[in-house]
Amino acid sequence: MHIPLVAPAGWAAAATGPLTPCKAGEYSLDNAGTCTPCPNKKFCPYVSNVPMDCHEGMVTTVGSQQTCTPCQTGEVVVNGVCTTITPGMGAYHPMF
Repeated sequence: MHIPLVAPAGWAAAATGPLTPCKAGEYSLDNAGTCTPCPNKKFCPYVSNVPMDCHEGMVTTVGSQQTCTPCQTGEVVVNGVCTTITPGMGAYHPMF
């Protein structure tokens, strides 16, 4: 008798194979057969069950959504990208 495997979130279960953890940069929901690449501007640590936002002032690199990296001094995150802000142009940022 074959009992199908039910994969918990963050893991994948092929129909006949063992449970395998999702790698960093991938995620899966409950009962997934495969892991899915993490979407752009999100990050997925090892054995992730949901894509996550980076903390303020941090971004992911497209194609490598395994971790978040901080923006450089003088930059802020705008639409998921580190962007230089020019002081005195009507914008205030405490780093300046």
